[in-house]
Amino acid sequence: MTYVVDTKVLLATRSPARRKQFAFLLTVGLSGVVVAEDTPGGVEEAMIVTGTRLSVESNPSFVTVIQREQIQAREPASVLALFRSIGGLNVSQIGGRGGVSTVVIRGSEPNFTVVLIDGAKVNDPNNSRGGSFDFSTLNVAEIERIEIVRGAMSSVYGSDALAGVINIITDRSGEEFNTSISAELGTDDYARGSLQTAGPIGANSQLSFAVTTTQEGEVVEGNDFSNDTIAARFSTAQKNIDFDLSARYSDSSSESFPEDSGGPEFAVLRVVDTRDQTLLTLANSLNVALTDAVGWVVDASYADHAEDFVSPGVAPGVRDAVPPNRTDSTLERLQFGTHVVAQLAASTSISAGVDFTQEDGKSVGAVELFPGFSLPTDFRLERDIVGIFTELAYHNEAGVSLALALRHDDPDDEDSKFTSRVGMQYEFNEMRLFSNWGEGFKLPSFFALGHALVGNPNLRPETSTNWEVGVATTVLDDSIEFTVTGYRNEFEDLIDFDADLFTSVNRDEVTTQGFELSTRYAVSEQVQLHAHVAYTDVDIKDSTATLRHRPDWRSGLNLDWQVSETVKVRLDWLYQSEAFDSSVPTGGLDLDGYNRVDAFASWSPNEKLRVWISIDDLFDEDYQEAIGFPSGGLRGRIGLRYQM
Repeated sequence: MTYVVDTKVLLATRSPARRKQFAFLLTVGLSGVVVAEDTPGGVEEAMIVTGTRLSVESNPSFVTVIQREQIQAREPASVLALFRSIGGLNVSQIGGRGGVSTVVIRGSEPNFTVVLIDGAKVNDPNNSRGGSFDFSTLNVAEIERIEIVRGAMSSVYGSDALAGVINIITDRSGEEFNTSISAELGTDDYARGSLQTAGPIGANSQLSFAVTTTQEGEVVEGNDFSNDTIAARFSTAQKNIDFDLSARYSDSSSESFPEDSGGPEFAVLRVVDTRDQTLLTLANSLNVALTDAVGWVVDASYADHAEDFVSPGVAPGVRDAVPPNRTDSTLERLQFGTHVVAQLAASTSISAGVDFTQEDGKSVGAVELFPGFSLPTDFRLERDIVGIFTELAYHNEAGVSLALALRHDDPDDEDSKFTSRVGMQYEFNEMRLFSNWGEGFKLPSFFALGHALVGNPNLRPETSTNWEVGVATTVLDDSIEFTVTGYRNEFEDLIDFDADLFTSVNRDEVTTQGFELSTRYAVSEQVQLHAHVAYTDVDIKDSTATLRHRPDWRSGLNLDWQVSETVKVRLDWLYQSEAFDSSVPTGGLDLDGYNRVDAFASWSPNEKLRVWISIDDLFDEDYQEAIGFPSGGLRGRIGLRYQM
C-alpha cells in the first residue's frame, strides 16, 4: 500500500491532528521507506513514518515494521522472540535473558546497527562488545512499534550505521483517555507486568505514562534476570508549532555463566557473571511550520548508561583462560540537531541541516592476572562530532522515485567522513522494483581505543558499502504478497583483538551477501500464512576464520487463525541451519541446526479483556545457540490484559 504524504498540504493544515502527523513525519528519523515488509501479524499496514527527514509519496528503501497489533497477536516473552520471525535478522541468546544477546543484520556485527529508543541513540561504546545494545532490557508491553532498516545508513545517522538501524518507538497517546494493565506468569519464575495510561489533556495536548516489570529465573542453570522501567511522554500542538518530550528510565540486573565459558555444560568455574545496568533517555522535538511549503525542526536527545559488571573469568581449556575481571562504566551522550524541510515542487522535496553529538565515556576496572595481583583497565574518553547533511527526494506520477542523501561528519581526532546513499524505485501495476546503494562508517569504540590493556589509540574507523535490489508485488486480488531482496555488504578495517600483539587492530575485510524472501498468503478471511526465508554467505578475506553465530539459512512459517469472534490461534515455526561457535573449554565447533515451534491462543470475551496462553518451544527441542548453553526448552505462559 502506498501512502500519499504532501508536505505542502500538511503545513497548510491547521488542525492539531494534521499538524501532529507532519511533526511526527519530520522527527522520528531513520532512512526513508514506503516499501515495507508485511511482518507476521495479519494487520493492515499503518503509515510508515520512520525514514528520511522528508515527507514524500514514495521512497525506495526497504523496512520491516512490527506494530503493536502484531506484538499482541503473539505476546512474545521478549523482543528477541519477535526478531526471530524477521528475515535478514539473526538472533542468538546465550542462555536466558541474563546472558549476552546478539542481533545481527545480514551477517554483519551486532555493533554495526544503530539502535534508537524514541529517537535517542542507545549504543554504548564503553562495552567490550564494541557498542552493541542489549535488547533483553526491553519489555514488549512498552513498545508501540519497531522499525528495522537494512543497509548502510551513515548518510542519515553518521557513525555506527554500517549495517542498518533499529528504532524502538514506545507507547504513544491516543485520541481518548485510557488505562490498561497486563500481567503474565510462566514456568521458571517468569513474570511480566505493565500499567499504562494515556490520553488527551486539554484541547491540544496529550500525556502518556507507563510502568513495566520483567522477571526471568533459572530457565537454564546460572541464569537470572530482572528489569523495571518507567516512561512518560508529553506532546502538544499549538497553532503552527508542535512539541514532543519523552523520558524513559530502565534498571536491569542479570546473571549468567560467562560467554566463552562453555555454559552450564562445560564451565569449570561454577560462578556466574553479574551485570547491573541503568539507562536514562530523554528526547524532545520542536517543529515549526514557517510557511505552507517550509518547515523547521529542532530536536535533541540525551542518554546516560551505567553498567557494573563482575566476571569470575574462565578456566583454561583448548583456548587460553580468561582472567577474572570487573568494570564500572558510565556513558553520557548528548545529541542536538536542526534542519529545514521544503517542498520545492509537487514532485520534489529537500532537507538540509546540521547536528552535534557529544559522547563522554568512563570506565573503572581491573583484570586479576593471578590471586592478589590485578592490573587496572581504566579509561576516560570524550569526543565531539559535527555533522552536516542534506537529502533530496523525487517522485512523479509515472511511478518513478529517486532519493539521495549526503552527509559530512567531522569527529574529534579523526579525519572527516563523507557518506552517501542513493535509491531508486519504479512502481507499475501491483509491482515495485527498488534498489539502493549506501556507505557507512563506525568510529572505534572507547573500549577499543582506551582500554588500558588491549586498547589501541591508532585504530582507524570501520567502513562499509552495500547495495540491494528487490521486487515487491501482490497477486490474486492482493491475497498473496511477496518481497524478494538480494544484497551485498563489504566491510573494511574491521577491529579485532590480536592475541600475538595483545592489542586491538584493524585487519579484517568481510563480505556478506545473500537474499531474503517474505510472503503473505490470505487463505481466507480467517486464516493467514506468513513465511520468510533468508540466506547469508559470509566471507573473510585472506582468512580461514569463521564468524560466530552466523547460520547460512533461516526460515519460518507463521499461521494466524481467527477461530471465532473471540478466539485466535497462532503457530510459529522457525528453522535455523548449523552455525559455528567457540568456547574456551572446547575451541571451535559447529552447532547443529534446529527446528522450533511456538504456540499461542487468546480469548477476548469483550473489548476490555483479553486472556492468552502461550507455549514456547512446543516440542521441547534440544538445541544450543552457544556452546554449552542449552535452550530454555518447553515453557508455558499465561497472561491477561484489561483495558479500563
